[in-house]
Amino acid sequence: MEMMETRMEVEAAVESGDGDELARWREWAQTERARYIDRLGGMFADLGTPPAADAVQAIRRELNAWRYIERMLEQTEG
Repeated sequence: MEMMETRMEVEAAVESGDGDELARWREWAQTERARYIDRLGGMFADLGTPPAADAVQAIRRELNAWRYIERMLEQTEG
């Protein structure tokens, strides 16, 4: 839910053409991207052999959230 609210705010900034607001969101998204990379790196490193289903599902959720961050970065690069 939080991600959807964030996307709506980013879309509003894109529509308004507010460069300062877009820069703020771009910086936020870059920080979030770095967090996802770090978090996912640890999650992949901790996978067992064979990987547990719940660990794979958690990784999938994180990758989906990261994908939203990447889309936000694309939106704010105008």
